[in-house]
Amino acid sequence: MAGVPRAGYLSNGTYVVSAEEEKLPCRQIKDRLDLLSGQIKALPARAALEESSEPSTVGSALGRMFGGPGDGLKATADFQRATAESEALNELLVKKQCT
Repeated sequence: MAGVPRAGYLSNGTYVVSAEEEKLPCRQIKDRLDLLSGQIKALPARAALEESSEPSTVGSALGRMFGGPGDGLKATADFQRATAESEALNELLVKKQCT
């Protein structure tokens, strides 16, 4: 099925909602967005704490040395994933005309 994006997190940093997510009622989508919002708010503090500690893997050490700000931090990757999922779910709310 070339050209049809699979559901979930994609390598380009976006998130594609699944068929099951598309069937969710508006309330459940909004509840998921509330959870993601809480995670997104907490992740910068987690990233700062992680950045001040020693890297736990060689990959994270190299990411910190040669990457941009926040590279090599799990909290930064989690933030990007939560943000992508949140954007996709917000688009789903609009598509479903949830108020």
